[in-house]
Amino acid sequence: MKKFNKIVEALKSKWLRNTGKTAILIAIIIAIFLGINILIQKLDPKDIDFTETQLYTLSDASKEKIASLPDEDKFEIYMFDFTEQDGVTELVKQYEKVNKNIKVEIVKAEDRPDLVSKYNVESGYYTVVIVNGEKSKIYTVYDFSTYDYSTGQTIDITEQRMTNGIISLSSIRKKYCYLCFDWT
Repeated sequence: MKKFNKIVEALKSKWLRNTGKTAILIAIIIAIFLGINILIQKLDPKDIDFTETQLYTLSDASKEKIASLPDEDKFEIYMFDFTEQDGVTELVKQYEKVNKNIKVEIVKAEDRPDLVSKYNVESGYYTVVIVNGEKSKIYTVYDFSTYDYSTGQTIDITEQRMTNGIISLSSIRKKYCYLCFDWT
């Protein structure tokens, strides 16, 4: 009985009450931390584009065109020698999010000799191949920019190339032909 009274006295002591408050505060801080982490994972910070001209975000016009492609169109986009961290890769992967019939695959040329020979891809040239059935469109990284001689600036046209490339291989190409600005 004496031991029980000591336990009760310890529970009543000021030190234990303050420790309990500290433990509750720590538990609250951990819960807030976990809540913020879950929220950030749902937002996917990779989708946030802080560039002034939204360089790595698909425009609403591209999203609308790509979302309206017919279900019979099944696109495969092979990105040879790119990495997950490349800006072009991040932009192209957004097409997958807009249309479930578009699949993007990052390919090392030496791992897929079948695709290399089929599409005549040269290793080290950062090549993008868009395929819909038997039709295909091939771009190198050099096709994703143009140079404005009047201002002396390089202009990124990756989104235009990719959107127009996909539409040009689609069964509804004629519907959007007036929007195509494919400079190939």
